[in-house]
Amino acid sequence: MKEDDIQYMSAFLAEFQAETDRGAALVGAALLDARLERLLLSNFLPGKISNELVLGGNAPLGTFSSRIKVCWSLGLITTSERDDLNIVRAIRNEFAHREHGISFSDNKIASHCSSLMSRRPPEMQEGVGYPP
Repeated sequence: MKEDDIQYMSAFLAEFQAETDRGAALVGAALLDARLERLLLSNFLPGKISNELVLGGNAPLGTFSSRIKVCWSLGLITTSERDDLNIVRAIRNEFAHREHGISFSDNKIASHCSSLMSRRPPEMQEGVGYPP
């Protein structure tokens, strides 16, 4: 990791840890969405057309969902990373669209969280001492 990236992530984590559950879900998903944006732009030719495709909510690749699909289709992320990003997107949407009374202990949210698999140590994989 570059020094700038380390400093950025350190600052992000300091803020992230102070967030409410809703804030953590929204900010965490926003970070991942921004990383997908950066990943796409780093693999496209630089310039106006690439920017028009990726940048902004009305851009064809301007949504978290479309970025996940295209990154996977281009082989930039694995299938398990795609699946986890879709779970994070579902969690973000739950927090964003429910008016109140939601936390990570909510049954639906907890179920989503327990389904996350990427970079989980082998002993925590489903069927190896970890509940489904």
